[in-house]
Amino acid sequence: MNDLVIVNPKDIPISEEKLKNLVEIINAIYLASEGELWPHDGSYFRITLSEIKDFIKKGHLRFAMIADKIVGVIKIHRKEDNLGCFGLLSVDPNYRNLKIGSKLIQIAEQWCVSSGLSCIELELLVPREFSLKDKEMLRKWYSQIGYKLIAIEPFESLYPSHKDLIQVPCNFEIMRKSLF
Repeated sequence: MNDLVIVNPKDIPISEEKLKNLVEIINAIYLASEGELWPHDGSYFRITLSEIKDFIKKGHLRFAMIADKIVGVIKIHRKEDNLGCFGLLSVDPNYRNLKIGSKLIQIAEQWCVSSGLSCIELELLVPREFSLKDKEMLRKWYSQIGYKLIAIEPFESLYPSHKDLIQVPCNFEIMRKSLF
């Protein structure tokens, strides 16, 4: 993994083809881990190419790259005065077990610290009535790296525009980590 680099795609040229491939990877990852939550009729995508481009322009994304290939992504931004947030964490399945996700979270945490933010949080989407293996694994991993559950919010209260797409009742588990 010595050739892994984390870049701000706002600072380097990234081809349209690479961005399209990234969108496909992210959507496939989320469909695999959240497939029971969303429709499979093509009406829902986790991310679109235009959203990726918009996040790049805003400086909200960091890409993990190996040999000029995007192998991971994380979205980071300021949520409130002293609070940062990360999401969209995705790693190409062909590059799993290389600790790329951990490195991307470290980059997000470092960005928050350098931006003067004292905490960082994430929203973990979970079904209310059953458990998903990937979500259980993420909850455990986030807890192990210092994130603590601070709130549970109904999905529809945070994302009312998507409430008709979700197939089962879900909550967001809001997890936060103090950075100082």
